[in-house]
Amino acid sequence: MATSPNQAVFSKQRGSLRLALCFCLLLIVVWGVGFTRFVEAIPRAEPGGEAKADAIVVLTGGAQRLGAGFRLLREGRGANLFVSGVHGDVTASDLHALAVLHETAEEKDYPRCCVEFGTDAQDTKGNAKEIAAWARTKNVASLIMVTSNYHMQRAFLELRASLPEVRVHRHAVIARTVMLGSLWRWPSSLVLLVGEYHKFLWAGIRTVFET
Repeated sequence: MATSPNQAVFSKQRGSLRLALCFCLLLIVVWGVGFTRFVEAIPRAEPGGEAKADAIVVLTGGAQRLGAGFRLLREGRGANLFVSGVHGDVTASDLHALAVLHETAEEKDYPRCCVEFGTDAQDTKGNAKEIAAWARTKNVASLIMVTSNYHMQRAFLELRASLPEVRVHRHAVIARTVMLGSLWRWPSSLVLLVGEYHKFLWAGIRTVFET
């Protein structure tokens, strides 16, 4: 029995639809595998060991990060501390006060020297460029980078793209409000991590085309 033109068109459309659905399903699977690996790679505890570097850099985004940066400086893990992305109205004294709030040390125990900060960065890419410019003026060969655990992968990617010649040690601060287990029970954490994963993917794509 001969196939009518309408039947042929319908068959072709159905085949195209099936192909499109298979492609969408493949994208969902790839996205899901990538997201799962992204979440699994997020540090669950602050790093141990006694890694040292020429300097310590902190990406602003919470007093916990500042506290960790000042603590590493106090422990002699780096000779200088640079805080990137500070609001223009904030002073060095304000940074010290915020750090004290989230650490057990008394304020007098925090070094008052060797602390600098930048006020130009508005996002993670800006942080990376600001840190890179500062690091080159100091001729440092190694850094300890401090940021939140869920933010570490993207921050490291951006900093490596902006400062490939410097060795970077990662010091992840555990974000207390971001739950990494049983994400379906924590919608706000899930939304934050999905957004961070997409930013990470976009940063990876962008750095490939910029290099």
